[in-house]
This record gives sequence, structure tokens and C-alpha cells, in this order.
Amino acid sequence: MKEVEREKDPVELAIKSSQPSLIDRAIDSIIEPFSPERVARRMESRQELGYRRAMLAYAATRPTYQRGMAFGSLTSEDAELPGYDRFTLITECRDLYRNFGLIRAGVNGIAKRSVATGIYPKFSTSNDAWNKEAYRQWCDWSENCEIRGMMDIHAICRQLIRSCFFDGDMGIRFCKGEDLMLQLVEADLVAQNMRVGINMDTINPIGGVILNQETGRPIGYMVGRRGLGGILDKSEVVPAEAFLLPFRAQRVDQVRGIPLLAPVIGTARDLDRYI
Repeated sequence: MKEVEREKDPVELAIKSSQPSLIDRAIDSIIEPFSPERVARRMESRQELGYRRAMLAYAATRPTYQRGMAFGSLTSEDAELPGYDRFTLITECRDLYRNFGLIRAGVNGIAKRSVATGIYPKFSTSNDAWNKEAYRQWCDWSENCEIRGMMDIHAICRQLIRSCFFDGDMGIRFCKGEDLMLQLVEADLVAQNMRVGINMDTINPIGGVILNQETGRPIGYMVGRRGLGGILDKSEVVPAEAFLLPFRAQRVDQVRGIPLLAPVIGTARDLDRYI
């Protein structure tokens, strides 16, 4: 029986894969006088193929770009973002939504399914006049509930869906005055000043969320505003009862949303370049 070869060293594998075959050398010798730059590109392609084969050969045992945290300690789903920090990931996903038509059309198509204006309270007391007045006030509030006066409740729900795709979540702050008003807060504004890493925070916020360490329940949110150059500035603690942070949870201990576009960033970039 033929002896099974031992698995080669990654360096040897890369060198062997990058070396041209007899057919490749013949083709290169024919086209080199007419197009030397094409020969150079063919050589670069062979070298890249060799590097890829070398890395994939040991993908299960060696930490790679995709498996950088494979042998690290288990952390919260929203704290472990392989290859990206939270704000870089948001930037990537926003860029895809803004500049790649297929992604934008897909996200907007899902957001259009929102039925916020189709859900309303039904008042059924014995006072018919009071029922009608309460319904009228609900309709009036749902059309003017956003503090800037630019969105109704339906537009807010559509924006929330879009934000979950490219930001991971979106904050809604309850502002009390004569009437309850809603202030929308983008995901990158929910963080501590200067966007400090979770391992360095002193009051234990995870991605801007302050937790009760015994129960894991959010007790407050760090909400700031964009300063010079977009740097987060003047974060203040907003009590949990005055703030809502909707997102799609994937694990029990998750407190921040991960952009739903995150798994398709590479595929979308490849498809965009192909088109």
C-alpha cells in the first residue's frame, strides 16, 4: 500500500502551491513577450493561492482571523465581535446600507412590513364620548410623539428595524413634559465617554449598559452626544425606566444588539465587487 504522506509544514505547502506547473511555465513563456504584466498577475495569483492553502490546512488548530477567539475565555455575545470592535462594525454595516443597492433594498423591504399604525388601543368603557376622545388623543400622540416632530410612530418602528440591521439596536428615551415624547438615540451614542473598552470601565457598563451584577438586569444606560470629530462626549446615566433599547437577542446574557448585517459583510462586499 502506498504510504500516507505526513502533513506538510505550512511554509512548505505555500512554496509548493506558488510554484508554476509545466503547463503554467509554457503559458507564461508564450504570453510574456506580449504582456509581461499579465504574467506578473498570474504569479501573484499563484502566491495568494499558496498562502490560502497554507492557512486553511491548519484552520482547526491555529488561530486565524476568523477564529481569533477560539481558545479564549467565553464572553458575552455582544462583547465578543471577532475582527471588529462595535463601532467599526457599525461603520461597515452603515456603509453597506448606504452604498450597496441590494442591501438597502432588502433592509427597506423588511422595514416596510412594520404595522405600527395598525395597532391601537380599543377603549370600551360605558362612556362612549370618553372612548372617542381617548382614541382621538391616541391618534394625535402617535402622529406627533417624536421629540423633533419629524416622525410618527410608524416611521419610528421602521427606523428601529433598519437600525437593528446596520447598528444592532436603537435607543428610545422617554422625555417627560406636558406630554410623553420619544427621543431616538443611535446605537453609537450609547456608550461611555471616549468609547472606553469594557475591560477598562470603572462603573461596569457593557457597551454603555449598566447592569445589576446580582440579577443582570439593566439599571441604566450611558447616553452621550457627538462632539468634535464625532467623538462621543458628555455621556450621562439615564435610568432604565426612562430608556428602551430594543434589539434581537441571540443569547441569554446579551445586553446589546449585534448588527444583523454582520454575518454577510464579506459576502456582500464580494457580490458588490462582482457586479
